Amino acid sequence: MSVNSIQNSITNRNDAGYVRPSPPKGRLIKSDILGAPVLFAEDIGYKARALKHAIKGTANDHELGKINDLGMFAGGLGIASYLFTRRPVLKSRTMEFIGLGSFLASMLVWPQVAVRLPARLIHGVDVQQKYEDSFGRKKLFFQDPQYIPWDLYSDEDINKIGNRMRVPKDIPNRREAIQAKMKKVAVQNNTLWMLTAGFATPIMSALICNRLEKPVENYLKNRQNKKLEANFEDFEQLAAERKKPARLNAVKELIKKNHDNPINKRIFDEMCQILTLDGMDIRYMKQDLNKALSFTEGKYHVTPEIFDNFADSWHKRFAEFQLCDEDGIVRPIEADKIIKKSELAKIAEDEKFIGNIFTEAEMFEKHDKFRNNVFENIKKLTDVSDYTREMLESLVDGGKNSSEFKILTQNNALMFDSDNKAKIEKIADMIDDFESKRAGIIEFKTGKTGRGDTVIAKLWTDMQSDVLRIFEFSAEDIEKAGVHETAMLEKLTQKFEMFACNKEKYNNAVSKLAQMFVKVRKTLNDDGKYEEKVKNLFNEQAKTFKEGGLVKMAERLTGPSEDPEKLVKGSMRHHYEVNFKERIEDLENTIRRMWNALDFFKRAPGLNESPENIAYAKELFLNAANSTYECKFNCSSEAYKTLIRIMYAAPYHTDTIAILEKNNLLKGAQALREDIVKLVGNHTNELKPHHIYDQALEYAVDSKVSSQRRGRLIGNKLTKLFFKSSQAQNNTNKWLKVVGIPGAILLGATILAQFSFGKDKTKKGGLND
Repeated sequence: MSVNSIQNSITNRNDAGYVRPSPPKGRLIKSDILGAPVLFAEDIGYKARALKHAIKGTANDHELGKINDLGMFAGGLGIASYLFTRRPVLKSRTMEFIGLGSFLASMLVWPQVAVRLPARLIHGVDVQQKYEDSFGRKKLFFQDPQYIPWDLYSDEDINKIGNRMRVPKDIPNRREAIQAKMKKVAVQNNTLWMLTAGFATPIMSALICNRLEKPVENYLKNRQNKKLEANFEDFEQLAAERKKPARLNAVKELIKKNHDNPINKRIFDEMCQILTLDGMDIRYMKQDLNKALSFTEGKYHVTPEIFDNFADSWHKRFAEFQLCDEDGIVRPIEADKIIKKSELAKIAEDEKFIGNIFTEAEMFEKHDKFRNNVFENIKKLTDVSDYTREMLESLVDGGKNSSEFKILTQNNALMFDSDNKAKIEKIADMIDDFESKRAGIIEFKTGKTGRGDTVIAKLWTDMQSDVLRIFEFSAEDIEKAGVHETAMLEKLTQKFEMFACNKEKYNNAVSKLAQMFVKVRKTLNDDGKYEEKVKNLFNEQAKTFKEGGLVKMAERLTGPSEDPEKLVKGSMRHHYEVNFKERIEDLENTIRRMWNALDFFKRAPGLNESPENIAYAKELFLNAANSTYECKFNCSSEAYKTLIRIMYAAPYHTDTIAILEKNNLLKGAQALREDIVKLVGNHTNELKPHHIYDQALEYAVDSKVSSQRRGRLIGNKLTKLFFKSSQAQNNTNKWLKVVGIPGAILLGATILAQFSFGKDKTKKGGLND
């Protein structure tokens, strides 16, 4: 039988038991931007099916490999989530996930950038080519060198690659030769990938994190600020939504537990503790609540202290009674024989007297029993005359006007009756309502100007990095001047002298500082809306407290003044307004100090002052701390006043005025300089930390200004600011060198190595084995 007849027989067979092989359904996967989303979705679907099969126990080896990828991702996500909970700062918490993402991204990006792309450009071979087999499994084309599905490549595609690899066109079995060379290039590149990935991945991950840190910080700052602004605009509505009746529920529980008991000191103190505002002394609530609650009319409560006073009164009365005996000798009466505390205590215990509530009639009945007991004891005396006995009996006053009865009835009964219960619950609800509103104020105040991960902290960080760019600090300047504040003073003096002499640089620097100032003010407290909302909230709440009988609490909110516009120092409203303002002043006046210093350097050549004073004033602008002002620059009072006048009293330079007017900052800047001259430059006493002296500035309702206030007026020490900024930037530069240079060398070496791949080292111009 001929071969053709056998082939025809096989082709045309219709035997039931004969199974023809299915035609291959594999295909090369083209990697392009347009198809990437589809491939990504297909990959997610495949992994989901792989997970389903793994759970059922029917997953194949390829599917288990995909499950391993999911496990690695889930494990990394778990570690990042745990570290997220351990970081106090939002940026640090976010960077934990950025770090995980950058590491996983580096594992994907490095082979694409350092291996796949150079191989395609140099050899025309996609060493990371993927294909899909007949079962829908996506695999790397060159993953298994023993089995490569070459039939997926057409002759046309193979020949194009061969032309790129400069394989001669006239050799026999050219396709096989091209395939052999492609295989060698792929194996060499994949080996290179395995060798370099362990070093490259952490380096790339670190560099990605470093480059993303600033954008992430800016995004979080803007997001945080927008959220604070939005919540603050509607803080009263939000307060109503998030109001929690914590105090109301607590007092209800206290009333329920002690409904049938008198409100003794322990219960009263516990109630005041529940109702007192956070941050306020409990004694003000005690004073207000004591006046607000009403006693139960005609009923009295006997405490152990009252009963002891009652017994002591009887005992004292007889102990002080003295009579002369028949011999004329004065001797006291033995009071214990007449009024015995033990008997009184026994009677009180037997009748459950102490701790109960009695009407006036019931109380007098108890008092009568004690009085009769005293009479019985007087009758039993045997060592006194009848006259003495009568005198002793006359001391026993049986009426309601007796001091003992007044002692018993001195404590009106205070109970959780319907009236008192309603008053207490109303006060609790009032406090809960205020606390929910105050929470919005606190959220805004803390988020904007608090310590730690706040808006003002991020603005301060931005300023530290921006000033180095504004004053054109090079990497060399940063490295040299960042070693010590003395070196920074020298470098900063050179910079300010240079900028003062160059009109373009000067105007550019002052303009950027003015824009920085505007950004700070707009970001932190645009148009003073914080102070307005605080004033309205506290004034309205103080009025509500007064109407509800909480006069002392109201005074602690806004002060005893009846004028709602008057801000009283020491009040809670004063604390919220001034603390917020002072934190912003620290940053704003530091920026102002920079343009004040620049302005002085520009005006210095035209000043009619001694060179020594001008040189010293320049140094003070750059290097004087608050303590330097406190000790008056270590010079006489007159010399000190002269220096302050030179530095701050003269008008701004015309260029400075034009820039500040353009940014609507001139009026505030001039007012600050006037305050510095008036408050810092006019004192005659040696100042100490926290020392207060009289001056004309109205600050709150107090005309006294402390050294902290003076420090905020002059701003922070510039050499320290630039020194710390340089240190931070220098550390970053060093870190980039340590990480970036090895990374660049590794990338360069990886790419250069590819030029030697696929070449025949034994025969020039020939083919690889």
